[in-house]
Amino acid sequence: MAVMQTCCCCGVRQGSVASAIYSMVIAIIGIIYFGYSAAVIGVVKVQFGANGVAILDAFFALYILAVIIFIFVVIACIFVFVGISQDSKAMLIPFMVAAGLHLLWYVLLFIVDAVFLGMIGGDILYYGYAYLATIILLIPFLIGDIVCLLCVISQYQEYTDGRGRATDQQGTTQTTVVIQQQAPPPAYK
Repeated sequence: MAVMQTCCCCGVRQGSVASAIYSMVIAIIGIIYFGYSAAVIGVVKVQFGANGVAILDAFFALYILAVIIFIFVVIACIFVFVGISQDSKAMLIPFMVAAGLHLLWYVLLFIVDAVFLGMIGGDILYYGYAYLATIILLIPFLIGDIVCLLCVISQYQEYTDGRGRATDQQGTTQTTVVIQQQAPPPAYK
């Protein structure tokens, strides 16, 4: 039995496509944002000689990891589109792995932010609001990613149970009407 019966106010099949679209858009935005942020941190490290600053190194590594994971998410979303169109459950597995890694990245980001907040000590009022705001702003995206993952897992379970194919969806079945033509009545002489 699938984890979810409906997703995004529709079936899990359509919800999986919507989840892939949402995840792809978020991933493309993430590639641009975190790629740019990593480049800025790299420039700051080179210009100011801040090679020994652990926070910069931690965020630089975290942002590079984010770009790699988001590229994997974009590729996995393409697999979802193909998998749904071909009713292939194996094509959904890369998305489940990529979304799981993305969720782990969120946890890692929250840990790095918490460590950073702990390191700044007395200046928590000055710097803390920005990082707490970052965490609070990421929570809706985290919830959205969890829903997307659950929706695709549900579609995978539907395929495993022998359901969830395009022909199983209401309104997509085709009805074949067979018209039998009878021979004309014999002619009377």
